[in-house]
Amino acid sequence: MEQPPGFIDSSRPGYVCHLTKALYGLKQAPRAWFQRLHSFLVSEGFQSSASDSSLFICRGSNSLLVVLVYVDDLVITGSHTELVSALIDSICTKFASRDLGPIGFFLDADWAGDPTTRRSISGTCVLFGGNIVSWSAKKQPTVARSSAESEYRSLANATADMSWFCSLLRELGMVIPSPPLILCDNQSAIQMSRNTTSTSRSRHIDIDYHFIRDLVARGALSVTYVPSSDQLADVFTKPLSKDRLREISNKPGVCPLRLP
Repeated sequence: MEQPPGFIDSSRPGYVCHLTKALYGLKQAPRAWFQRLHSFLVSEGFQSSASDSSLFICRGSNSLLVVLVYVDDLVITGSHTELVSALIDSICTKFASRDLGPIGFFLDADWAGDPTTRRSISGTCVLFGGNIVSWSAKKQPTVARSSAESEYRSLANATADMSWFCSLLRELGMVIPSPPLILCDNQSAIQMSRNTTSTSRSRHIDIDYHFIRDLVARGALSVTYVPSSDQLADVFTKPLSKDRLREISNKPGVCPLRLP
């Protein structure tokens, strides 16, 4: 450890400064910032979510405030505009910050789309209230032997995301009246999710992916076929024509960003 240029004491050349605060850029700074913010939000009546440690919830008799932390950015929403404004004022008083204003499940997979590794791409998007709230496009960790296997693995990943999302909704006090619906455009993958017997085409698939069968059997999840022409997750797995991209983008409520 060395003193930065200009801070060396000629009488004590072997001494260094002792930090009393986690300066921006140090490895311990993010944790120190989060701990301080956590303490502040708890003092304001918030509780950390069990589903996401960066999500804080404050419930009143007829009110709800939610704060989502992303590094040093906060997304704040609530049931009453007055409560949101009061919280923003409190945060700006406590920390050097400013209000930036408002922020402006289908699944799919290609098969062996990477010409080098031949690994498939899983694409998912979650729709809630007619709006897309989550999406993903990831290369699968292993090579699939068929399009059905590729889609089934994507189906399992979407199920895991959906389970987490439902847990989060329940924690926010929302009631889910019916099992979540997952739309898949591969009939073979859908049958694999409903069939508990092992076949020559599925017995080699890791058991980790088969938890979806238990959820379907218990009625906690519904998997339904959707034609490829209506598959919104296509946008995450393959290049599309301009017309097809515009068609898909309009369905989940995506619109061009209009900057002031």
